[in-house]
Amino acid sequence: MSQESARDPYVGINQHISQRANKEQHPTYTIGRILSLDPIKIRADGIDLEKEDLRVAESMYPNFLENIEDREENGVETLLPEKLVQVTQSAIGPFVFLRPEEHVFGWVVLNVDDEVLLMRSDDGQTYYLIERMVTLE
Repeated sequence: MSQESARDPYVGINQHISQRANKEQHPTYTIGRILSLDPIKIRADGIDLEKEDLRVAESMYPNFLENIEDREENGVETLLPEKLVQVTQSAIGPFVFLRPEEHVFGWVVLNVDDEVLLMRSDDGQTYYLIERMVTLE
Protein backbone atom coordinates (compact mmCIF):
# COMPACT_ATOMS: atom_id res chain seq x y z
CA MET A 1 0.00 0.00 0.00
CA SER A 2 1.44 3.40 -0.95
CA GLN A 3 1.63 6.27 1.50
CA GLU A 4 -1.00 8.15 -0.50
CA SER A 5 -3.54 5.33 -0.37
CA ALA A 6 -2.75 4.71 3.30
CA ARG A 7 -3.85 8.29 4.02
CA ASP A 8 -6.94 8.12 1.80
CA PRO A 9 -8.48 4.64 1.50
CA TYR A 10 -10.68 5.81 -1.41
CA VAL A 11 -7.81 6.70 -3.77
CA GLY A 12 -7.49 3.13 -5.05
CA ILE A 13 -11.23 2.74 -5.50
CA ASN A 14 -11.47 6.06 -7.37
CA GLN A 15 -8.57 5.14 -9.65
CA HIS A 16 -10.11 1.74 -10.40
CA ILE A 17 -13.51 3.29 -11.23
CA SER A 18 -11.85 5.95 -13.44
CA GLN A 19 -9.86 3.34 -15.35
CA ARG A 20 -12.98 1.21 -15.94
CA ALA A 21 -14.98 4.24 -17.07
CA ASN A 22 -12.24 5.31 -19.51
CA LYS A 23 -12.25 1.87 -21.10
CA GLU A 24 -16.03 1.68 -21.46
CA GLN A 25 -17.04 5.21 -22.41
CA HIS A 26 -16.49 6.38 -25.95
CA PRO A 27 -16.74 9.90 -27.30
CA THR A 28 -20.36 10.65 -28.11
CA TYR A 29 -19.75 13.03 -31.03
CA THR A 30 -17.70 12.55 -34.17
CA ILE A 31 -17.09 14.37 -37.44
CA GLY A 32 -17.98 12.61 -40.68
CA ARG A 33 -17.54 13.39 -44.38
CA ILE A 34 -20.30 12.95 -46.94
CA LEU A 35 -19.13 10.54 -49.64
CA SER A 36 -22.42 10.30 -51.54
CA LEU A 37 -25.93 11.74 -51.30
CA ASP A 38 -27.77 9.25 -53.52
CA PRO A 39 -27.53 6.81 -51.92
CA ILE A 40 -26.42 8.53 -48.72
CA LYS A 41 -23.00 7.45 -47.49
CA ILE A 42 -21.01 9.19 -44.73
CA ARG A 43 -17.57 8.11 -43.53
CA ALA A 44 -17.07 8.49 -39.77
CA ASP A 45 -15.04 6.60 -37.18
CA GLY A 46 -13.35 4.69 -40.01
CA ILE A 47 -16.60 3.16 -41.28
CA ASP A 48 -19.04 4.03 -44.06
CA LEU A 49 -22.48 4.82 -42.69
CA GLU A 50 -25.50 4.23 -44.87
CA LYS A 51 -29.21 5.04 -44.67
CA GLU A 52 -29.92 2.25 -42.16
CA ASP A 53 -27.25 3.59 -39.78
CA LEU A 54 -28.48 7.19 -39.73
CA ARG A 55 -31.14 9.37 -38.18
CA VAL A 56 -31.35 12.88 -39.60
CA ALA A 57 -32.26 16.23 -38.07
CA GLU A 58 -35.45 17.70 -39.52
CA SER A 59 -33.46 20.66 -40.88
CA MET A 60 -31.59 18.29 -43.24
CA TYR A 61 -34.37 15.85 -44.09
CA PRO A 62 -35.33 17.40 -47.48
CA ASN A 63 -31.85 16.49 -48.82
CA PHE A 64 -32.93 12.86 -48.80
CA LEU A 65 -36.29 13.14 -50.56
CA GLU A 66 -36.20 11.72 -54.08
CA ASN A 67 -38.99 13.93 -55.42
CA ILE A 68 -37.71 17.52 -55.52
CA GLU A 69 -41.27 18.88 -55.30
CA ASP A 70 -41.67 17.15 -51.90
CA ARG A 71 -38.85 19.32 -50.54
CA GLU A 72 -41.11 22.39 -50.77
CA GLU A 73 -43.23 21.28 -47.80
CA ASN A 74 -40.57 19.64 -45.61
CA GLY A 75 -37.71 20.81 -43.46
CA VAL A 76 -38.05 23.55 -40.88
CA GLU A 77 -41.23 25.59 -41.12
CA THR A 78 -41.22 29.29 -40.29
CA LEU A 79 -44.12 31.71 -40.17
CA LEU A 80 -43.40 35.06 -41.80
CA PRO A 81 -45.74 37.62 -40.26
CA GLU A 82 -47.78 40.08 -42.25
CA LYS A 83 -45.66 43.15 -42.98
CA LEU A 84 -46.13 46.55 -44.56
CA VAL A 85 -43.24 47.09 -47.00
CA GLN A 86 -42.29 50.53 -48.27
CA VAL A 87 -40.24 50.74 -51.47
CA THR A 88 -38.71 54.19 -51.95
CA GLN A 89 -36.85 53.68 -55.23
CA SER A 90 -38.12 51.74 -58.21
CA ALA A 91 -38.69 52.19 -61.94
CA ILE A 92 -42.32 53.17 -61.27
CA GLY A 93 -41.59 55.40 -58.28
CA PRO A 94 -42.15 54.86 -54.56
CA PHE A 95 -44.93 52.57 -53.40
CA VAL A 96 -46.17 50.57 -50.40
CA PHE A 97 -47.51 47.03 -50.35
CA LEU A 98 -48.70 44.57 -47.73
CA ARG A 99 -46.88 41.24 -47.67
CA PRO A 100 -49.36 38.67 -46.35
CA GLU A 101 -48.56 36.23 -43.56
CA GLU A 102 -47.13 33.02 -45.01
CA HIS A 103 -45.46 29.78 -44.03
CA VAL A 104 -42.06 29.09 -45.59
CA PHE A 105 -39.87 26.01 -45.40
CA GLY A 106 -36.09 25.84 -45.38
CA TRP A 107 -33.35 23.31 -44.87
CA VAL A 108 -29.60 22.93 -44.56
CA VAL A 109 -28.32 21.92 -48.00
CA LEU A 110 -25.78 19.09 -47.95
CA ASN A 111 -23.16 18.39 -50.62
CA VAL A 112 -20.59 15.67 -51.26
CA ASP A 113 -17.38 16.34 -49.24
CA ASP A 114 -19.22 18.36 -46.57
CA GLU A 115 -18.13 17.71 -43.00
CA VAL A 116 -21.00 16.88 -40.67
CA LEU A 117 -21.40 16.56 -36.92
CA LEU A 118 -22.69 13.16 -35.86
CA MET A 119 -23.76 11.90 -32.46
CA ARG A 120 -23.18 8.20 -31.86
CA SER A 121 -25.74 6.13 -29.94
CA ASP A 122 -24.61 4.33 -26.79
CA ASP A 123 -24.44 1.00 -28.60
CA GLY A 124 -22.56 2.54 -31.56
CA GLN A 125 -25.10 1.17 -34.05
CA THR A 126 -26.92 4.40 -34.89
CA TYR A 127 -25.51 7.82 -35.78
CA TYR A 128 -27.57 11.00 -35.53
CA LEU A 129 -26.76 13.59 -38.20
CA ILE A 130 -26.87 16.85 -36.24
CA GLU A 131 -25.42 19.61 -38.39
CA ARG A 132 -23.19 20.56 -41.32
CA MET A 133 -19.83 21.98 -40.20
CA VAL A 134 -18.16 25.01 -41.79
CA THR A 135 -14.70 26.56 -41.58
CA LEU A 136 -14.35 30.07 -40.22
CA GLU A 137 -12.68 32.35 -42.72
